[in-house]
This record gives sequence, C-alpha cells and structure tokens, in this order.
Amino acid sequence: MKYTRNRFQSKSKRAASFRYLAPIIVLTLGVGVVAWLLYNTSFSLSSFGLSRDKEQIIALWHDHEFAAAYDHSQTALSQTPLDTDYLVLNGFAGFYHGIEQPDQSDAHLVLEQSVQSLRRAVLLTPSQYHPELHYVLGKAYFHRGQFYYDAAIRHLTQAHELDYAADDLFEYIGLAATRLEQFDTGVTWLTKALEKRFTPLLSLNLAEALFQAGRYTEAVTYAEQTVAAADDQLLITEASLLVGKSRLEQEDFDGAIRHFSDMIAEGKDVAEVRYWLGETYYQKGEPIQARAEWREAVRLDSQHAPAAERLQG
Repeated sequence: MKYTRNRFQSKSKRAASFRYLAPIIVLTLGVGVVAWLLYNTSFSLSSFGLSRDKEQIIALWHDHEFAAAYDHSQTALSQTPLDTDYLVLNGFAGFYHGIEQPDQSDAHLVLEQSVQSLRRAVLLTPSQYHPELHYVLGKAYFHRGQFYYDAAIRHLTQAHELDYAADDLFEYIGLAATRLEQFDTGVTWLTKALEKRFTPLLSLNLAEALFQAGRYTEAVTYAEQTVAAADDQLLITEASLLVGKSRLEQEDFDGAIRHFSDMIAEGKDVAEVRYWLGETYYQKGEPIQARAEWREAVRLDSQHAPAAERLQG
C-alpha cells in the first residue's frame, strides 16, 4: 500500500491509500448479510403466497447460486416488473452476483440492476421491510464505486436509524466516508465498528483513517494492535509501514529510521519500506542516503513509480 504524505500530496492522492485494500474488503465485508438471509426469518418471503417459480428462486438462493437466482428473477421481472418478491430476490441476488464478478464492467451492470430493483422494492413494500432493504441497497451503492459513496452512506445510515443491526454496517459507513475524504466522520463510524467486533483488517482501516485525519499518535496505537493480532503478512507489513509513516509525519526522524530499519532486519525488505526510509532520510536532510534507499526500492521493484520519480528529480 502506498501512503502519501500530507505536505507533498493533494487530497485526492491521499485518499488512494484506502483503495488498496478494496479486494480484501470485498471478501471480508458482507458475509453477515448472507448468513442473515439464510437464517433470519424477519424478512420471510414465504409469508406471501409464493408461486413455484419463486420457491425455485429461493432454493437457488439458499444454495448460494446467486447468478442463477439473479437470472431467474430478472426473467420474471420482464413479465411482472412490479412484483415485490421478484424485486427483492433480484436486488439481493444481484448484489452478491455483482460483487462476485471479476470483470468490473459486468459487475457495474449487475449492481446497477440490483440497485434499481431494491429502490423499487423500498417504494412498494411495507415499511417493516425497509431496514433490510436500505442495508443491502447501501452496500450495493458502496460497491458501485466512488460516485455512489454518498448514496451508500445515506441508505446505510437510514438502516441504522430504523434499528437494523449488522456487524458490518458501521464499517461500510466508515469506509464510504473515508473514500469521500470525510476522515473524521470515517473515524467515528470505524471506531463504532471496532467496538462491536475486533478484526485486524478493521483495526488497520481505522488506523489509516486516523492517519489521514492527522491523528498520528492514535493511528500508531491501532496500527500496532493490527500487528499484534494479525496473521496475514500483508496486513502486518501495511500496519508496520503506517507506524513508521506516522512517526515521520510527527518529524520523529530517528524513530522512523529505526522503525523502517527494523522492518528490513525482520525480513520485510520490500520496495515500499525502502521508499519510505528514503523519504525519512530526505526530510532529515540526508539526500545522499535518501537516494541510496530509493535506488534500492527500484532494484526490489522496477515498477515502483514514486521511487523512480524521486530518482529522476
């Protein structure tokens, strides 16, 4: 993950650090709604007089055949476009089918249809079902990307205000807020999420938000918690980098140099560590040592653009 320093980079570039973990987020967040749809009966489509076709779609859903459930409900909606059961099934199945798509253009089309069905369902179903609908609708907007984070926050917040509870609801709001560069808001929601359940990834996301908000001491606290709790070496490395960069932002140059050097000694000799060690030397007023570290970063990764740009400067 590449973190950029506040004093050198624009806000839009600073926000890029959060996008690095997007594939992990897609795999980690959202598991709760699958369990809820399979086991929670508060939103039971069987309470309606269901046709055999609807029962078949529900069976596909229970078998996690989201693509087939989506396609069947899509066909049904072409005949009965305002059927609330089909709208809900299409919206829910479309959400999971969409985030499973490896091709972003395919994912966009499926999620767009999911949002359309869920929006219609909100208009046509009784209010008692709205909390769940707003929850999935908010997540579908989140996964549609940067132009829809505000809509994601709006619907997820509405689900929360309607007393809907889900382990990942606060996390989604917090991540959407950080991607809109509303870092203090993101910190608030991610802190609430971490109070509900601790995961190393969530702790790292909170540390990143704190870092972007300029709250470096707190960022170090949560980054170190991530290092202590994580088994995934990628998370450990990213959290360790964040500790060093926080010290750099606090102008604790010697502390940052020791930290990055310790990472190298511990076997984390990767281009990003060398790059930030070079940045630290440069800010300390040692450009020769800085360029040596940037050269090492390029040697380790010839595609490391920030280090290459520094060497060309």
